[in-house]
Amino acid sequence: MKEARNSKNIKTEESAGINRLVPTLYTTNQDNQVLKEIEDRNAHRRNVIITGIEEKTEEDVMETVTGLLEKIGSITTMSFITYRIGKANVDKTRPIIVKFENEIDKEHVLCKKWKLKNMTGCEKIFVRDDMTWKQRETLTDLIREARERTAERENERWTVRGRRTQPYLMKIQQQQQRKHQK
Repeated sequence: MKEARNSKNIKTEESAGINRLVPTLYTTNQDNQVLKEIEDRNAHRRNVIITGIEEKTEEDVMETVTGLLEKIGSITTMSFITYRIGKANVDKTRPIIVKFENEIDKEHVLCKKWKLKNMTGCEKIFVRDDMTWKQRETLTDLIREARERTAERENERWTVRGRRTQPYLMKIQQQQQRKHQK
């Protein structure tokens, strides 16, 4: 009987030991996910995505992007690599990834992208930061929350600020509120 009890105790201790290892492995998995996210952000930090540029047969994407950058007044001496992503499809226009040599060139382009909406023929062309899945998911959740808060409250409008850095919700006063305050 004593031997049976001892074997049960050993199994219990072994089970307890395994149970103690599981949280450690889970933490390591979380650490790996964090490290992967950091690596992904580093890989995306110098990239922009351009959408809305019509795809032509035998097009030179580099020429197309260079022309667009010249239109918005960006420095044409920038060094970058361009390519379309996804499979070619007659019904859809594929986005273009632009990988800049440094972050300063990328920021320069992002600061001048507002000029596109005032240019004829460029109204449907958009330049945006290349984000990781996690960043896009967070941004989408914040935008959804801002819309919900705006819909719930009559005199409040909510928006997402800091989209490229650390996104956060911000309340914007409506003109009606400003008139009542004066």
